[in-house]
Amino acid sequence: MRADEDNAYLPTVNDLQVLRRSWRESGNQIVATLQAELGKFERALQYTCAGRRPFLLDNGYCGITNEDVKPGDTVRIVPGARAFFTFRKVDQQSSGEDRQILIGETHVSGAMGGEASEYVKQLDREWENICVV
Repeated sequence: MRADEDNAYLPTVNDLQVLRRSWRESGNQIVATLQAELGKFERALQYTCAGRRPFLLDNGYCGITNEDVKPGDTVRIVPGARAFFTFRKVDQQSSGEDRQILIGETHVSGAMGGEASEYVKQLDREWENICVV
């Protein structure tokens, strides 16, 4: 999620369905046409994105992850995994401990072929140890 935005929110499938119902009730012909096209998009979105939410990272990459994602969650590379994962820091931490909750598997467009690992190497960053709870 973009950490610099107060309302880093993108709609879920359910949000789009609520919007579509409100358009249907308006009775406008242009809205009816848009509604029909949105219906096609909605069916495709339901199939691929049910229970998931699109996101935009601070570095400009976008992707899709669990719908429970919140601003401040972290997308991480896990060595040996074929996907990214989203984590959330645990509020109560012991000194020197980085405890995080696994939110879910994450797809990052344009970074699934190893580009992210190369980017991390270019930044000369070290792997971090976290405790998943």
